Amino acid sequence: VDGITVHSSFLKERILSLGIPAARIHRLPSSADTEPFERVSPAAVAAWRERLELSDQPVVAYFGTMALVNHPVDLLLEAFARLGARIPDGVLMLVGGGADLVDLQDLAGHLGVTNRCRFVGRVRADEVPALHGLARVTVDPVHDDLLARARWPLKIVESLAAGVPVVTGDVGDRREMLGGEAAGLVVRPGDAVALADGLEAILADPILHQRLAEGCLLQAARYSPSDLAADLLTFYKQVQT
Repeated sequence: VDGITVHSSFLKERILSLGIPAARIHRLPSSADTEPFERVSPAAVAAWRERLELSDQPVVAYFGTMALVNHPVDLLLEAFARLGARIPDGVLMLVGGGADLVDLQDLAGHLGVTNRCRFVGRVRADEVPALHGLARVTVDPVHDDLLARARWPLKIVESLAAGVPVVTGDVGDRREMLGGEAAGLVVRPGDAVALADGLEAILADPILHQRLAEGCLLQAARYSPSDLAADLLTFYKQVQT
């Protein structure tokens, strides 16, 4: 092939290690289309709020697959349980389906947080912006493993586009995605205590939350679909010469 695209630094290094020249490799991250999040209907947000029986509680949100092989949602549930004494009115909203959904619901019961969890299940893509409108912070829970290092999580990109701060583990490109910590907080991966502390820091500090929310929109601009498409076209022309 003339050129190879990868979406994370880890994968780029892997391709380089195979002897492929750097000039033939292009890092193409996931894009963030901010328009659906900018034009989300307040009525749609209100409808989801009523459906999920929410009032004005602070909502921690997870968007993604309920599959423990590559998404340690159990780590998030453990962190949220620890958060309960500090943010007692907090609600955890989990959006997505997967092979381990029932096991995760059982774990929520074991941890005593079922009443403060909302397992939404799978939703249409066009419903995701309204659900972000309910969230005060989103979470990308990770362990420090090969899967986490290789991924460029779409859930983070969408949270940036929605202007919702993110808490995640300091693995792979996540710190870069958040502009350091301009759009969220990076904590020790695989550590429920650190994850809970990061969530509390944002939920308990309105000034920090506002600063990070503003930073989200600035970071999202780095992943504009039109800009990334232009970069890709430039790469195509480069490798064809």
